Amino acid sequence: GRTKVCTKVDKDHFGPIPGVEVGMSWLFRIQISEEGIHRPPVGGIAGTAKLGCPSIVLAGGYEDDVDNGDEFTYTGAGGRTCLGIRGQQSRAVTRSWREPMLPLQGTARLALTARMVEMPGTGGRRGSL
Repeated sequence: GRTKVCTKVDKDHFGPIPGVEVGMSWLFRIQISEEGIHRPPVGGIAGTAKLGCPSIVLAGGYEDDVDNGDEFTYTGAGGRTCLGIRGQQSRAVTRSWREPMLPLQGTARLALTARMVEMPGTGGRRGSL
């Protein structure tokens, strides 16, 4: 679980995090939350529809996500339950412009840039900025 809370930047901070460089990696996803890079410890999209999305996590959770290195297609968030939590099974639903996807619309509307964290081939446990 979380052992500390980020005090470097506001929870809705856009842009670089002081002391965090592109290419850094962490052993556990919770550390990304603790550093303020991506605050939600589980969700893939941070932020609100009004303020936008300061960060997203590409965890390979959807078969139609595409990551080409310098560009990516992020097809959704939500519609899944975590395996092992209260005995629930994984499920997928059609994703559309609704919560929790609305922060991405806010980011586009406000012409903001979101931080992106990639979780390559580790089942969502390890992350790189």
